[in-house]
Amino acid sequence: MRWMMWIAISAGPCTGETAAEHDELMRFCREFKFERLGAFAYSEEDGTPAAQYPDQVDQAVRDLRRDQLIQMQQAWPPGSVSPS
Repeated sequence: MRWMMWIAISAGPCTGETAAEHDELMRFCREFKFERLGAFAYSEEDGTPAAQYPDQVDQAVRDLRRDQLIQMQQAWPPGSVSPS
């Protein structure tokens, strides 16, 4: 019998994410080539502490960073990710 581990990691553009932090996330995802990857742009919600942070990332940058993650994952050839 062969077992396969399932792990879910939540990460993505958030308040104050710098270009260097985004690049680090891209390198991490490129190295591990997740079989499935979902990415969502951060959005402020009333009443949450993060909505009050002063270092908000522009919506266009959030969307771009989300799209970069998704496009990278979609570019991996089928079968390039396999359990070890």
